[in-house]
Amino acid sequence: MRVIVQNEPNNPLNKGIVVFHAGSNIANTWSDFKKFSTADQEYYNQLLPLEDCFIDGKTDSTEVKEIKPKLIDENTIQINSQTEVELTELSLIDDPKAVEALQYLKSKGITGDISTLLQSIPVSKVKRRQAKRASINDQVKNAAAKILKISDINPLGKKLDKSFRNNNLAHTISLINGKINQLVGKPSGTRDEWTIDDWNKVDSKFNSILKEVAKEVLDVKN
Repeated sequence: MRVIVQNEPNNPLNKGIVVFHAGSNIANTWSDFKKFSTADQEYYNQLLPLEDCFIDGKTDSTEVKEIKPKLIDENTIQINSQTEVELTELSLIDDPKAVEALQYLKSKGITGDISTLLQSIPVSKVKRRQAKRASINDQVKNAAAKILKISDINPLGKKLDKSFRNNNLAHTISLINGKINQLVGKPSGTRDEWTIDDWNKVDSKFNSILKEVAKEVLDVKN
């Protein structure tokens, strides 16, 4: 703003009103979003660290090598269902909490053998499908980031998408999801309707799909 009367900051003619755009009231929200976006990028960078290590364990060596992630990790653990529950026989009478627990069960009308009551509860098909879907979504995102890292491709660039609409990470995720949909023979947007057999088929062919996408991405780069 410019003053009308020089050297008189309190002069009424030098006073004015500044009107902000209506969107200024969400400035803090945008600031938080930018922080979240930065944290999200840092998360993927941590998944694929670029670290230096000494060759052959020699700490005095000046030669370093780059460590890249494995596209397929064979040392994975997958939990499919709950098995038998092992029980240890305790003296409940000497444990006040155990006595209280038994009294509570009795008040609810629950009776019977404890080992029978603690048998594994079967998981519904709906819950299993939901768990499979969530698991595959995470696996696809992580695998796409690994493929780009191995291929030395910037995930935020737009070299892979010929239309230049999606960045390389989003494009690679789309490639993997497209092959998954093709494998099952169902269009995009219908995964909430997929059966357990569909998801099991995806699990069995997932590593093969990653290898195909990794080759396609490398071919586009070269």
